[in-house]
Amino acid sequence: MTNNPRWSKIINSLHEAAAIIEDGAIRCVNHWFTALFGIRNSDLPLKIEDLFKGDYEKVAGSLKGVLNGNLATDDIIIAADQIRVPPGIFFLKFSITRLDESHTTFLLTARDSNCDVLTRYLPIVIFTAVAHEHTPKITYISPLIKKWTGVPEGEFCQDFSILFQLIHPEDTDYTYPQLEGFLFRGRDIDVTFRLTNKGGNYIWTHWHGSLYQTREGEEFLFGAVEDVTSRKEAEMIIVDANVRYRTIFDHAPLGIGYCDRTGVILECNNYLANLFQIKREQLIGFNALSSKNPILRGMVKRTLRGEQPRYMGPYISEISGKRLFISATGVPIRDENGRTVAAIALIEDMAERRSLELSLKKERDFNQAILESAHILLAVTDSKGTIKKVNHVLAECMGIPEPELIKRPIWDVFIKQGDRAAMQKALSIAAAFDKAGPIEVECTTRQGKTLNVSWTLRSLVDSDNAIDAIVFTGVDVTERKRLESQLRVAQKMEAIGRLAGGVAHEFNNLLMAIQGQCELLMMSMDKSDPLIKRVEAIQQSSIKAADITKKLLTFSKKAPVSLYALDLNHIVEESTPLLKEMIPQGIELKIKVHDEPLFVMGDKDLILQAIINIISNSLEALEGEGEIQVSTGIKCFSDSEAAKLQMLTGPYCYVRIEDNGRGMSKDVMERAFEPFFTTKAFGEGKGLGLSLVHGIALQLGGKVYMESSEGRGTTVYLLIPRQDKEYTLLPERATRRLTVNNETERFFDLTILLVEDEEMVRETLCGHLEAMGATVHCAVTAEEALLILKKGDVEPNLLITDLALPGLDGKSLLKDAMAMCPDLMGIIISGYPLKIVGDHQLDSSRISFLKKPFSMSDMVITIKELLRSRAYLQEPGDL
Repeated sequence: MTNNPRWSKIINSLHEAAAIIEDGAIRCVNHWFTALFGIRNSDLPLKIEDLFKGDYEKVAGSLKGVLNGNLATDDIIIAADQIRVPPGIFFLKFSITRLDESHTTFLLTARDSNCDVLTRYLPIVIFTAVAHEHTPKITYISPLIKKWTGVPEGEFCQDFSILFQLIHPEDTDYTYPQLEGFLFRGRDIDVTFRLTNKGGNYIWTHWHGSLYQTREGEEFLFGAVEDVTSRKEAEMIIVDANVRYRTIFDHAPLGIGYCDRTGVILECNNYLANLFQIKREQLIGFNALSSKNPILRGMVKRTLRGEQPRYMGPYISEISGKRLFISATGVPIRDENGRTVAAIALIEDMAERRSLELSLKKERDFNQAILESAHILLAVTDSKGTIKKVNHVLAECMGIPEPELIKRPIWDVFIKQGDRAAMQKALSIAAAFDKAGPIEVECTTRQGKTLNVSWTLRSLVDSDNAIDAIVFTGVDVTERKRLESQLRVAQKMEAIGRLAGGVAHEFNNLLMAIQGQCELLMMSMDKSDPLIKRVEAIQQSSIKAADITKKLLTFSKKAPVSLYALDLNHIVEESTPLLKEMIPQGIELKIKVHDEPLFVMGDKDLILQAIINIISNSLEALEGEGEIQVSTGIKCFSDSEAAKLQMLTGPYCYVRIEDNGRGMSKDVMERAFEPFFTTKAFGEGKGLGLSLVHGIALQLGGKVYMESSEGRGTTVYLLIPRQDKEYTLLPERATRRLTVNNETERFFDLTILLVEDEEMVRETLCGHLEAMGATVHCAVTAEEALLILKKGDVEPNLLITDLALPGLDGKSLLKDAMAMCPDLMGIIISGYPLKIVGDHQLDSSRISFLKKPFSMSDMVITIKELLRSRAYLQEPGDL
């Protein structure tokens, strides 16, 4: 026994086994220690290892380590079979506390640790509490609660309200009342709820507890908490699965029916009932094997035999009479021995799908019809250009059967050699950038015909974004190219026509001056003058030159043409002697006219000129021998034919001139109507023959076209619109002979205002008019003439003006001048045709028109006619 009475007093005051250890040996024990281990003070001092049985190093190593200062003080639990203890004790809990600074004196306590061990290692939480209506207290709770919630067990014992804070918010409504009844009033508890931890997770727990009494009669609460998370989740999975499967069953987008091996329907979903427009209760209990519908009866029989039959087509419900288009599949249900014990039917409403398929088929057929009717050339190739598929339009267009095109490179089949590289390049572009084209290439058919085709290429990719195919879409643009060529020719002709008109206008001014000066010379010369023949020669040359300008204006469609009713047959018959004189020996001329009159609105001279020019071309093609046929007739053109020839639809009268000469190549025929184009040697051909015919046809509202090929002759059609009603043919106009001498008319009382911007023409006209005795005032522009009239110094009787003037034109000048001088008369001179009749601002009875070039005699006659109509001349005189 230690000599220190302080330690004895301490250990004897403890309610558990206690001993004082000094220098590694037990020196003092209390009566609890004696009762537990059977060791008395008389047995002391006692070494620590003498308390144990068995391997001291293994069992009591921790105690010795603490005593030697090698280990920290800690609670140590040791199994009772290693210690001298009474029966019934399984575990002891030792605790060592240092009592002095010298590390030589320690307090050793030991107590029964059976409950601690059990509650520490059991997978449940054990707790005890004292019920109180105001302040209940948890006296003990297993350490496992810390693992569940993250809150140490000691905090629960200090503050019971922590338990309420850990309840899942969704479970508080039913959990709080039970916990409060248990802790505050001692009522039994049996509840399952979720406990949360500090990390926000939760576990499902089941709490069971009751009120107990000790032997001394003290009441305490005892309970156990079980982790039921796995069981709860399994229950929830089962419940959720049942709900989910039932939800799927009821809301599946297809009908599901279940029947036993006798064919009685035991279950079906709402979709199936709604599909047949009956109640679900009407289907359940129905025996499908006794159905009058052979489709249903046959499907169930086959399924119960272990087959998996399928059906798609129309179906009539036996109960409701509903007509449907369905897809049905039977699925046999087998037991563990493989016997079919039931059947499931899966039925889908295919009406919408059927309608969609029909719509897609209709759209596909529609698109196919468009492709076929639009004559689109379609070919599908792989990424290397090998043909996989073509449409029949392409096959028919190229004259090659479809099987012969498959598996051949597209450029080797019908693309011309010179365009193959361009097509291969377009294929590379389409493969790299999804699209290429349009690209125009020449394609050759099996019959040798050349087509111009505009191709557009587009690539198609598969799910891996690799090139699956190249689609070639082609449009035959041969006709478009031909029309574009015609348009270019027409534009060229229009440009040349404008040029020719401008040249003719300027040339007319020069001819006016030449002819006027010749007439002035002849007026001043005696008839016996030997130079008069030279002047007449100059005059005749100018008249021939004027005929050339007329042809140029005819070609440019600006020549003044007077159209009147003509019989085309009559013109051809009347011109036959003239035509025969043109034909040399060795060439036969045949003329055949239509049986009935061919009335047209035209100009006889122009039509005859066109016929002569065409025959002249035929004579050159015959080269001294052959045949020329001239015939007339009627030809009607359809819309497509008229569009091709750029004409209006309707009946046309024609003059057809055929020869069996050498014909023309395609290139020559395309340029035949171009001005100044000729196939003759340099300096021989003028190149105005057929171009003049082209201009005449347009002026008559018609068309000229030809058919020709090398070695097969040429046929030329001159087409003029036919007049539906018969016309009374007017007598031919008499041609007036111009006689020029020195006996001229005199106009002494006439004051003339002459407006002409060309100096030579102005001086010639002024000199001639003054020679006739008239008083002439000249102006260069219309503005200058109006200024003269405004001043009032001059009061002219006659205003002679050119139509084309810089600034205000001659027609506008006349309108303004007549407004200022009500009695003023006017003469307009121009190389272009002029429409005066119908212009409400001009009085046609006071105005005349003179076409350039004109002679001075024409000028005198025109003035005299105008003056007589206005009663300026009292005596008519000789015209």
